[in-house]
Amino acid sequence: MERDMKQADAGMPRILRAPEVERMTGLSGVSIWRLEKRGEFPRRRRLVGKLVGWRSDDVQRWIESRERLPVEQPGSTD
Repeated sequence: MERDMKQADAGMPRILRAPEVERMTGLSGVSIWRLEKRGEFPRRRRLVGKLVGWRSDDVQRWIESRERLPVEQPGSTD
């Protein structure tokens, strides 16, 4: 039965808590909050009470979008 549940959940996004989002992105909680406020990071979702999380697929898409951005070199004038 557990195997069946894992197969059914395979295509479903997970809900990620802040420590996992921070690990995945390499960003601090404050940086994530600032990006959210500017509309540059997926919005957190209220689960219950003060408990919040992010959809794993939203965070993964954000990471992939960042991988496509050019890396700025220190001292470049572009």
